[in-house]
Amino acid sequence: MKLYRWFAFLLVYTILVTAVLGSLAAPCFGSARLVDVTFRVHIPASTPPGEPVYLLIMPFHDWDWRKHVELSPVSPGVLETTVPLEEGSLIRYTYDRWDEKSWSQWKTTREAASNTLKIDSRLLVVSSEDSLIEDTVAAWADINSVPQVGSLAGRVVDAVTSKPLVDTNVVAGGIHIATDYDGYFEFPELAVGTQRVMVYRTLGDHHFVETTAVIKEGEKTTLNIAMSPAQPVSVTFDVALPANTPEYAEIRIFGSAYQLGARISGNDLNTPPMPGMNLPVMQRDGNHATLSVQLFDGMHIEYHYSISTWFYGSERDSDGQMVDRTLVVSPSTTHQIDWITRWGSPGTTLLSIYVTTPSSTPAGVPIVLDNGPMHWMTQVGSNKWVFYAYGNPGDSFSYSYVLGGDMDGIEKGNPTRTAIFGTHDTVVEDTISAWAYIPDDWTGSDTARASSDGSTPLTPPDFICGYYPVDYWSQSFVPLLSTTFDRIRAHNGTWVAVSSIWSYGQVSPMPTVESRPLLANSVLTPRQVLINQIKEAHTYGLHVLLAPQFGVRKGICGSHSDEWWEGWIKEARKLWMWNAQVAQETGTEALLLPGYCFHAFPSADAFSGEAEVQAFDKAIQSLIADVRTVFHGSLLIGYPGTSYDFPSLADWVGITTYQTGHPNLPASASVEEWETAYDSLFMRKLDPLYTKYRKPIVMYQVAVPSTPSTDDPTGEQAQARQLEGLLQALRKRAWVIGTFSFAYTMIDTPLKPGDGIRAREGENVLKAFYGMETSQVDGAVKKAVR
Repeated sequence: MKLYRWFAFLLVYTILVTAVLGSLAAPCFGSARLVDVTFRVHIPASTPPGEPVYLLIMPFHDWDWRKHVELSPVSPGVLETTVPLEEGSLIRYTYDRWDEKSWSQWKTTREAASNTLKIDSRLLVVSSEDSLIEDTVAAWADINSVPQVGSLAGRVVDAVTSKPLVDTNVVAGGIHIATDYDGYFEFPELAVGTQRVMVYRTLGDHHFVETTAVIKEGEKTTLNIAMSPAQPVSVTFDVALPANTPEYAEIRIFGSAYQLGARISGNDLNTPPMPGMNLPVMQRDGNHATLSVQLFDGMHIEYHYSISTWFYGSERDSDGQMVDRTLVVSPSTTHQIDWITRWGSPGTTLLSIYVTTPSSTPAGVPIVLDNGPMHWMTQVGSNKWVFYAYGNPGDSFSYSYVLGGDMDGIEKGNPTRTAIFGTHDTVVEDTISAWAYIPDDWTGSDTARASSDGSTPLTPPDFICGYYPVDYWSQSFVPLLSTTFDRIRAHNGTWVAVSSIWSYGQVSPMPTVESRPLLANSVLTPRQVLINQIKEAHTYGLHVLLAPQFGVRKGICGSHSDEWWEGWIKEARKLWMWNAQVAQETGTEALLLPGYCFHAFPSADAFSGEAEVQAFDKAIQSLIADVRTVFHGSLLIGYPGTSYDFPSLADWVGITTYQTGHPNLPASASVEEWETAYDSLFMRKLDPLYTKYRKPIVMYQVAVPSTPSTDDPTGEQAQARQLEGLLQALRKRAWVIGTFSFAYTMIDTPLKPGDGIRAREGENVLKAFYGMETSQVDGAVKKAVR
């Protein structure tokens, strides 16, 4: 009898909990108070007469929409519509003329700021106190026109401390930019009229600000913003999963905040925060998953759940739509409880793709399934991975495999595979026989070489033993950092270079660089990602050289007017000071101050005369002094030549093999022959730097190309001999205090041609050259750092 009562109690308890969770888990859309919001838009005169214009309201990703509403004319050149929206929700919207008939026309008829800059989205937080939204469309992407424009500029500061807020997002007229090191922002061109402005922080650590600005033709409008700090709130997402959730599925939460996977992309023009590959994986226990993150009071978040990726594995409702949830964080938001009803749309089936990778697969490197966008796979055993996707029976699914999401990590032959969604759930079993560039019998073992047995260091104990990974950024690098840093330490590295890149939006008539790409299609390392990367390097005991660089643009590397160089000094200040702040904030040990063309400074003949050379020299000296007020570590000057005095203000003077060049020897040359040739070369190219400045020299990019031959098909052996000869020539110069091997790839690709050395024989050379006892590492770093 007691047992029966116990089961009865469990049944009642389960029913009650299910009812409570179900009520809490209902999608947020439609559950809160709705506000009738009127969108009134002024359209350009170039709009085709009688052609419909639509309001497009999108979720936080960019390949779907929630509402697509035709606007009605209210007066000449003015259209409007009224739609009910949830109060307090963050809305992404834009205007276009797309009629939903063809996906090939998607975005082609969207509003634009100019003929080349499409508007991805405007932002709005819905409020009953501000229910009339008035916008101005400058132009249409598919129609040539010359819109009337003015400019908008200002600063964003902390309302409490009045300190500038760096890398804060400012959105005006649908254009997304970021503040610079001084909190300053500027929109060179905005459509004339009233423009709504949204200011927000990617992390949510300050409350957003919404306001308006009146733009007048040919005039600059000033708008200064003070943002109030937000209170941190620890939030646990707690979700119940359907019973049919696949056994190995990793539950990912996909949200509009940085903490929930959102990234600001630098690869596309004017791209707002968008979630990418790095979605948080929840802690799963059977049909239950949790994730705890630090958010901030006042954050407006959209999110949904997935078992693989945002499209193929996302939660769906009974109509087949992705379930997008919303959350407005408050101090009481400590536990967000959700309940998932189903994965996949009604009528779809599950495709489970398993792949077995070869034993040569580097340990700790994830596998990516690439079907256009890349998707992380889930490891389910030794060299065994799985990916889940839902689709309609009969639909095809084409894909390929990539090692680590890295461009060097392709399957041998790079085949494209195709799977078909079945009438019932389908399982596909694939096998990768080999990776390109990795031998089938490769185990990653090392054979120390060079003029040492590996037990006695060839470098003095205060030498900077550095590795320089690839100098661009990809979101796929995030899970590869730990294996890369671990390997650097295993190969006697004590330093690692971390790059950030600012690109030139224009170089003529004056240079303009962009911390957040607006006109420049650059590879951007987002500030928070850069900070996290440096912090992770420190957890591995590595010291960091933060190495910013100017992205090269045609026409930059040459002679320019004196006025142009004055403009360049202003742009250099933005780059240098921004990176100085990051370096100081993270405890970075050394900072590279780069010149105008990647790293190098101009030669004297880039100026019109000696007076202009001296003026440039004094301007750089002043800028170095400003950097010193922010950053207190060691300063490394990029290659300056011998025409200036400012390098004497730095701690180290830098040079790379791109400035010295390489001797012209056959691939069969011995180590001794390379050493002799490099010694002669360095007498001409390297020694004058020390003679001029009497500062320690750091060769911060050592790139030795491989030269394949019949006896050495990959050039690996010749590359190793050449590298060893170069290092032996450097040993003779006690004032050379460090090297950074360049192009250290993010994964092990030993047969990959080029100047990288990871997993190649050259890495063994460097390991021997850097060979030192672990106990010596900290002391060496302390002596090397100012």
